[in-house]
Amino acid sequence: MYSTLPEYHSDLNKVSALLTLTSSVKDFAGISSSETTEQDVFLSHASDLHGISQENRANLVVLNGTLLLYVSGKFENFVRLTFEELCTNIADKAERYNYLPKEMRENHVRLTAEVIANPRKYGHGDLGVKSFIKVLSDNLTDEVDLESINTSCLSITSENMRPKIINDLFKRVGINNIWEKISQQAKLQLFLETHDPAKAKKDAEAYLNKLMDIRNNIAHPASSFSWPDSEYIGKSIEFLKVLGEVLAESLAVIEFDLSRRIDEAKANKARQ
Repeated sequence: MYSTLPEYHSDLNKVSALLTLTSSVKDFAGISSSETTEQDVFLSHASDLHGISQENRANLVVLNGTLLLYVSGKFENFVRLTFEELCTNIADKAERYNYLPKEMRENHVRLTAEVIANPRKYGHGDLGVKSFIKVLSDNLTDEVDLESINTSCLSITSENMRPKIINDLFKRVGINNIWEKISQQAKLQLFLETHDPAKAKKDAEAYLNKLMDIRNNIAHPASSFSWPDSEYIGKSIEFLKVLGEVLAESLAVIEFDLSRRIDEAKANKARQ
């Protein structure tokens, strides 16, 4: 037998024990304590739940860790969907493909080609490929009003949403200072307990990088891994909540700047 198997079994047994705990909590929640005739049933389940909870006291760090894994994934999905919505808003404002920011047009072609070449890597099938090709063809022809762009191609990433990845993501549409914009927001500065935008940027990037390191350690735990405690997880949830809010608020201002660039492109075209 391989020496790795006992530890693997031990980890799976912990998860099974936690599953028993969560199932017990679910069953317990479905019992009414208001009926006198049900008191014996209620107390019996309460006693069982108390015993299972004691057995799982040390295992709860695993359950808490999976919560951090979950919220990290939700944050990454939020950033991606928010970016795609920004791309749609920019396209709606541009009305024609050639009025989109140059960076956006170049990356739209490059990343659509990447998805077409590796569709299953990014979760797409043959029908998705055909749709992407048609949209890109219509865009490049630019003979009709801009109806859609391949936003899900523009938003592809192969790494966690670390600060650099987020920065590179928004650079694709001509936004080169997303973290500078974010760090100017009072909500983020208040959370990080600083009034200095430069320090807020540095601290926010450091926090997110550490969070993603822990997220990856949870997803691929080693025997020497120290699970985060509930205090850190609670603070991280608040951090991701604030970071999401200030990102959305910053984009409202950024959209205004991009709209100005689009209006200038339209005006230049009209003068030609």
